Amino acid sequence: MNKVILDLEFCGLPKKLTQEYELCKHEIIQVGAVLLNEENEIISSFDQLIKPQYSSITSEISELTHISDETVKDAAGFSEVMDAFFEWAGDEAEFYSWSMIDLQILMEERSLKRYKNQKLDQAVKHWFDLQQIVDDMLHLSKNLALEKALSACDIAFVGQQHSACDDARNTARLYQIMQNPEEFRKRMQPLIDFMTPKEDVTTSMGSLFSKLKISPVE
Repeated sequence: MNKVILDLEFCGLPKKLTQEYELCKHEIIQVGAVLLNEENEIISSFDQLIKPQYSSITSEISELTHISDETVKDAAGFSEVMDAFFEWAGDEAEFYSWSMIDLQILMEERSLKRYKNQKLDQAVKHWFDLQQIVDDMLHLSKNLALEKALSACDIAFVGQQHSACDDARNTARLYQIMQNPEEFRKRMQPLIDFMTPKEDVTTSMGSLFSKLKISPVE
């Protein structure tokens, strides 16, 4: 089965649109993804901008993503781009995103805009949280940021950060390394050691006194 590794960039919906804001807090402004075959080789990519229906892109978002209202003025709308995306992804694929925030935002916008596509319904059934998979593989209690995971694996980010397609492509490189769990854990071990909570000094001393049957001095 092919795998789709995707990333979304989005902007905030104005709170003054109270009814719309109750349904959806963000609008997607870029969809980026790469398609991996059964050998986990990147065989295709998808990168499209979306013109938001309700929102303006703030200077903060523009600085982060390099996407502005001017950039998206001739872009297609949400439904058209999502139709093209699911057509590109094919009928049978697994979907991976770094955390489930992308899926949450996608589903909220779907509700707001009454978007219907059976391929989205199918995708939800095969959608995986790559961040959680990494956390579980490494037995981490805290969510690991993508940037830290890439750095720990000596993956130099190629392209522009917060460009959806570049983020997806670099995430795919991490996914490829994960297919060898032993090698992946070896690369990540320094970060695991750093993130693993150390035993509290007071607890350690108490354990020592207990083993020696000595009462600590008050």
